[in-house]
Amino acid sequence: MLNENFDPYDEICKLQINLAESQKRIATLEQQSGLLFQNQKQFIEGFNKSAKRIDELEKRILIMEKQNETT
Repeated sequence: MLNENFDPYDEICKLQINLAESQKRIATLEQQSGLLFQNQKQFIEGFNKSAKRIDELEKRILIMEKQNETT
């Protein structure tokens, strides 16, 4: 009734290989996630700087328009 083809040592080796491959994949995913978060942070910072600059330019335009109206 026992499976004569079953080799516990071979099965353990296969499990260790699978575990090592899974750990490599996890490390790669963690690295990629870190890069994505870093890119997202840079994108948001750039967007915020652009929005701030647009606000500043709008204020300057309004001031210039007011000056033109009074002259």
